[in-house]
Amino acid sequence: MSTYDDAQPNRREQRNQPSRLIRSRRLRWLGGRSRAGEQAERSEAGQPGQGASTPQVGGSIPGIQPLEMAAADFGNLRAQHSSMRQRGAALANQHESVGWLYARIYCAGGDDTDALLPEIAQWLARARGQWDIRSAHFLRFVDLRGHHIRLRLKAVEGVLDDAYASMSELGAVAQRTEVRTVERLVTDPMTGGIGASRPGITFGVYGPEYDKYGGVAGVEEAERHFYVSSRWCLDHQVWQIPRPVPRAALAARFLALAARSAPLPEAELLSAHLRMWGSRLPAHLRDGSALGPIVQQLLEVIEFQFDEIPSWSQAAAAVGELADDAGRAIGVMGAGTGGRRALDLLHIDVNRLGLNPAEECIAGLCARQLLTGGAVPPAQPSVAVG
Repeated sequence: MSTYDDAQPNRREQRNQPSRLIRSRRLRWLGGRSRAGEQAERSEAGQPGQGASTPQVGGSIPGIQPLEMAAADFGNLRAQHSSMRQRGAALANQHESVGWLYARIYCAGGDDTDALLPEIAQWLARARGQWDIRSAHFLRFVDLRGHHIRLRLKAVEGVLDDAYASMSELGAVAQRTEVRTVERLVTDPMTGGIGASRPGITFGVYGPEYDKYGGVAGVEEAERHFYVSSRWCLDHQVWQIPRPVPRAALAARFLALAARSAPLPEAELLSAHLRMWGSRLPAHLRDGSALGPIVQQLLEVIEFQFDEIPSWSQAAAAVGELADDAGRAIGVMGAGTGGRRALDLLHIDVNRLGLNPAEECIAGLCARQLLTGGAVPPAQPSVAVG
């Protein structure tokens, strides 16, 4: 047996020591900058007679550049999407019709939509190279037919016709994809497996949710972020990140950084998040003592296992960019009454990472621990919104 194997019991004992997970250390693993630090930088920059200095981005992660993007340059991605929107407006002035193609790609059974994502990512890459795709985003869903990926493309009508014909490839992919069931951190009866389903592809009409996202301008900003978020998940091959604990830990890190970036207090947003999703937890998990050990598992991944899970560490190092973009979108749309609009946007991001609502609730509790420390609060079903 190797020295590494011999060291495992001691490492486990060390990880179970609550004193190690102190607030200052947790914040170091989040990366990025605090609001106070940003305000101090702005204040210093405004003082005359002081030499220019390079701002230092928050705490570093051993062996990893904080917020380093391995697969996508988000500055270029935002500029590209803005350019697409401008071209779309110009074409609209020339009476060129731009619309959406909406496809539902169903698994053969089970609930593991990760099995579909590699082929969808490859198809989208070919589509972007061949046609002028103005925007594209996906999410995971389940209906009476089964678990599926909902894929939406925005382009001129001629391009949509060609893309529609090409999507027969994705229908064939669904037919031959193996049936897989996800190992969950915690099950959610409302989104669990429904047994056998009919694999294949169907099409529908995409109707933007203007009430949910704050009118036309809010929907445009939400769709811009959905494009960025979907591209991030596909470029970082989110399906490679192990389930259930590392995947949930990535979502917790994302939620903590997004709460820090959003234009409302972190504690307020995460408390609203708990109220929104607490009712999706099984009854035996709706108190802090039962949730504590599960949250502890996520914290251990975030603090100790950057080098042990390469696919997780690469995505975790880059997820701050996605969180910042979510905060920017919330700032443009407005957080909504009680933060509901912000929570709706963040929920779709966590959905793309592959968590069910019950797992998202636990990820939100872990995010609170990362930002504030302290005991895990109970999930109060009496005030939760389903």
